[in-house]
Amino acid sequence: MVVQGDGFASECVLADDRGDLMAYAVRILERHQDPAPLAPHPAPALQLGLGGAESAAQPQPVQAVGPAQAEAGAPQPGEGMTDSYKTRGACPFYVRTMTPRLDAIGITTADLTASLAFYRRLGLDIPAEADSAPHVEVTLPGGQRLMWDTEDVIRSYDPEWSGAQGGDRVGLAFRCDGPAEVDAVYDDLTGAGYRGHLKPWDAVWGQRYAVVLDPDGCAVSLFANASQ
Repeated sequence: MVVQGDGFASECVLADDRGDLMAYAVRILERHQDPAPLAPHPAPALQLGLGGAESAAQPQPVQAVGPAQAEAGAPQPGEGMTDSYKTRGACPFYVRTMTPRLDAIGITTADLTASLAFYRRLGLDIPAEADSAPHVEVTLPGGQRLMWDTEDVIRSYDPEWSGAQGGDRVGLAFRCDGPAEVDAVYDDLTGAGYRGHLKPWDAVWGQRYAVVLDPDGCAVSLFANASQ
């Protein structure tokens, strides 16, 4: 790329030949030593592609010289310079963007067996042998994971952990097939001894809604579209 105005040229080049860059640096220095305009020259090619370097034409070293260099015995571009000086720097035009995605939701529990029993009643396929593990996770239909860790596991890497204080910050919500199922699941859970927080009601946003608490006091919502 060449930007030129009022007889002054500045160049930003991407090339694999380090000699090219030295030639351009020398040409810029000459601009301040000799009033003669810079001689035009071809820009080196930018090679793109995978595995094509062997077959693609390689950029040729630029040997443009100004009047000051045309004198006998004038050094050629790149001569007398160290390799470190001629080394090409990182390309400033490449920017890597981050793309994080939600992959898992974690539950910290004081009683893993009781917590897993609660979520099994909500339809999660959790094997029985998971009750004795310190860490459990299941893959949900959408591809995300729901994970459980005991409080001892959390304190093993965060000794100052003391649990949430002052109410829920994150809640889980389970979609039901219809309003009748919201009522049925709520009745099943509360009938099994789990605490109901909000009995089923017709919410103003158009859903049948209810909230129960899991064994650790986490709010779990049950909902369905009221029109179903």
